[in-house]
Amino acid sequence: GLLVYQDNLWKTAKEITLEDIPLSLEEVIKRRVKGLDEETKEMILQAAVIGEDFKLDLLRKVGNKDEGFIFELVNRAKKMRLIDELKTGDFHFTNKNVQGVLYNEMDEAKRRDLHYKVAKTLVSEHKDNLYNVAGALSFHFGKSPESEDAVKYNRVFLDMAQELFNPYEIMEYLKYVDIVYIISGDSDFLRTKEKILKQQKHVKFLAYENNFAWEIKTSSWFISLDSIKS
Repeated sequence: GLLVYQDNLWKTAKEITLEDIPLSLEEVIKRRVKGLDEETKEMILQAAVIGEDFKLDLLRKVGNKDEGFIFELVNRAKKMRLIDELKTGDFHFTNKNVQGVLYNEMDEAKRRDLHYKVAKTLVSEHKDNLYNVAGALSFHFGKSPESEDAVKYNRVFLDMAQELFNPYEIMEYLKYVDIVYIISGDSDFLRTKEKILKQQKHVKFLAYENNFAWEIKTSSWFISLDSIKS
């Protein structure tokens, strides 16, 4: 190492140059990634798009790899201290900054294509009960290229929400709050907004930028989730 303990003091084992000192945590991560082979690097980028935590089986299907090979790639990334195993089949990045650096290193087109691939894989895996992954699908389709699939499934999620939550029941709870956040950018919720305003409550919409309807942007308070960084 660069430091040694000698005569009750820490001393440098050699003259330290700029090359010995990482510029930042980001630089450390980039150096580790640079040491990966191309197949492992591609796998770790796919994992970064899935999220900070990810399942090995989903990663395998997104990358279209067999179980033995994906396990080998994951082990290579573990040796570089980029990911750890939480429990059998469940992994996470050793630090959220690792995922962030990897995610931001990709060009936008590649990120969007990978989000779409993850979303389509989730649909295939959970076609009998999409509600179990509704949040993940909404996120990944929201980050995908514009497509008929994205529109289709956003409509499915909206229908699910309307079936699960009776608007009249929701209004009963308004007396307990001062502000209501509607996590959607769909213009269908403008009617809900008007009902809430009649109760003299504040309303804000939260969604990803490309999921906001024009009517929401021009007539309501809204927060773009794209502007929120972890």
